[in-house]
Parts: sequence; structure tokens; C-alpha cells
Amino acid sequence: MNFDFSDREEAFRKEVRGWLEANLPDDLRGRAFAASRADRDEVKKLRAWQRRMCEAGYVGLDWPREFGGRGATIVEMVILYQEMARAESPQLVNRGGVSMLGPTLMKYGAAAASPVEDPHGRRALVPGILGAERGLRSRESPDARRARRR
Repeated sequence: MNFDFSDREEAFRKEVRGWLEANLPDDLRGRAFAASRADRDEVKKLRAWQRRMCEAGYVGLDWPREFGGRGATIVEMVILYQEMARAESPQLVNRGGVSMLGPTLMKYGAAAASPVEDPHGRRALVPGILGAERGLRSRESPDARRARRR
């Protein structure tokens, strides 16, 4: 079994490494989200960093292209995380949304996420979860909210 990275994977590693070297602010190196939850200014910086990563296509990298990702392989995801660790980049602020909520909505609820804006729910799903906007707007009906509260 060959465990070496392919030429394409090494090219991707070089791309990510170069981007992180050029874009990761020095004041965020070595900063983890979990260590800064109580500091609003720090969270703002981390959100801005995630937005920057999103704009470069590194947040939701493994998401299908039609949902704003690149359709990356698991190996590419490993490379991204290896390079983020090497550069001492902070983790994503809403990594649970990117890794669990987004894929769940893509599979089971994306069409209902924003039927007015986009029949596939992409415009509502991608910005809020990937980090281009602060959060998602609820499309839950008032009756559903009342029922959930009971």
C-alpha cells in the first residue's frame, strides 16, 4: 500500500501553505477558539479570519460544489488541517456547523432552508454556516416554534 501523497495532493499542500503564510495574521497564530470564548474582540477577529478562509474556499472544502465547497477528498481535508496546524492557525469558530449542521441540511433540509431566495437553499445555507455571515435566519414557522417550546 502506498501512503505517499500524489503530485496533485502535494500541489494542494503547497497552495494551502502559501495562502496561510500570506494571509494568517500574526496576532492569530497559536490562538484557539476554545481559549477565547469570553473575549468578544477575539471572537470578532476569529470570525473575520473564518470569513477570509471562506472567501479563499478553505471552509467547507469537502462540501459539494453546488453548496459552495470544492468537493475535496478526505486526503485534501487532512492536508488542510495539517497545514493549519503547522501554521498555528486557529480553528474555525463554528466547526460544528461546518462539519455537522451543513451536511445535515444539505441532505435533509436544504430545499426548505430558503425557498424564496434559492430553490436549493444554497444562498441561505452557505453564508451562515461557512462564515460569510454571522448566522442563519430561521425559516421555522411560528407554529413550529411554539410546539418546540412546549
